[in-house]
Amino acid sequence: NRATRQRLTSLKMNQEAALRAHYDAFAEEYAGVDQATERILSRLEISPESSILDIGCGTGNLTLHLPERTTPRQAIGIDLSCKNVNVAQKQAQASGLQNLDFLCASAGHLPFGQEVFDIVVSNLVLHLIPDQQNALAEAVRVLKPSGTAVLQFLGGGEVAPEMVEVVHDAWSDILPETEPPQLFYRLTVDTVETYLADLGIDDFQIVRRQRVMRIGKERIERFLGFFRLVGSFWRWGLDTEVADRIEELVNSQVMDQVESKGHFANTANHLLIEFTKPGVRATI
Repeated sequence: NRATRQRLTSLKMNQEAALRAHYDAFAEEYAGVDQATERILSRLEISPESSILDIGCGTGNLTLHLPERTTPRQAIGIDLSCKNVNVAQKQAQASGLQNLDFLCASAGHLPFGQEVFDIVVSNLVLHLIPDQQNALAEAVRVLKPSGTAVLQFLGGGEVAPEMVEVVHDAWSDILPETEPPQLFYRLTVDTVETYLADLGIDDFQIVRRQRVMRIGKERIERFLGFFRLVGSFWRWGLDTEVADRIEELVNSQVMDQVESKGHFANTANHLLIEFTKPGVRATI
């Protein structure tokens, strides 16, 4: 109906609002979720003098592990969701971790000056941001000369194309006169290289990884619960009843594939980029 279309139009104009609403709703469930943080942590050289920024820290699943090898001078995690930030702060306090802080802020408008951090990290965030070029520019802006950034996200290929197709089909069945949402924003290797070159970054490494999962009956309920956790921000802007109908149809279509094929296939393409900012760091 017209009211639904107006809400969806408003939502598309403010993707951050949808993400914030989603992560506020699921903050407690995100705590401790395994998000392949070791791939980032293993690449970091942290010293007691390091200052570190974690962009899109969520509930701190990466930030809270930064002091495991060496306690940095300062580590700050920022996230759109203030509820995520509150959960991260509580976990840091409960663990007795020092020199960690968490702020509610946007990756597209980092609340810091120029060249503040020795290390910038981000895990599974960039594919959720419409203006990825600006987000990368912000990461470079706050990084000190000779500083290191390690960013991991879904990209280098289609992002969960099988599940996206199911969501779009279900959406079109329930809301045929509206456009299905864009769940993820895909970044190709070529686009990443172009963005980095435009930012003056010529010392970088890109690692691409693809994982294809064939999920059988014994694991499908868990998979659907996980996808609801990480990918159901399309619900915001819809009436609860309509969103529930779409979700029921999504689950039904996935289960139908499991029944007919014996599994549901899900493809995850990951990119990890590591780069050093040019220049010589000032010394005092």
